[in-house]
Amino acid sequence: MGSIRVSFDRAKINGLVEGLEGAPDAIQSGLKIAMTASLLQVHSTMVKPGYVPKKTGTLARSFNWDVQSKGTAVEGVIGTNLDYARIHELGGTIKPKRGKYLVFKGAQGWATVKQVVIKPKRYLTRAIQDNKKEIRDRFAKIQVLKK
Repeated sequence: MGSIRVSFDRAKINGLVEGLEGAPDAIQSGLKIAMTASLLQVHSTMVKPGYVPKKTGTLARSFNWDVQSKGTAVEGVIGTNLDYARIHELGGTIKPKRGKYLVFKGAQGWATVKQVVIKPKRYLTRAIQDNKKEIRDRFAKIQVLKK
């Protein structure tokens, strides 16, 4: 699946707050705190029942998130290294790599099919959408004035 990246660049904000001593550092710190809280909130929502498909729970347990400062930018990443996460999020068709059929054990026993169509679950997308207002509010409250 890879990851979803969100980035805010402090360099673009610096021009808006020029002349406020220490404000760029306060913005950077506020962005990092807001990004961390937002990713934690999205992750917590996503692993609730009804979001990530749950057969064994491996997919839900595999997600991780990280926040880093990169120069003047703050970047947040949430994702997993499981190959099948992407097709469950976005949907798609699975076809055999070799041969004419896919063979797998399902609920009814062994199945032989030419392809399997996976409907998109949009668990990560829904978790972000379901928390969009709180995330926006969190970033809107970043303090830039000196204490």
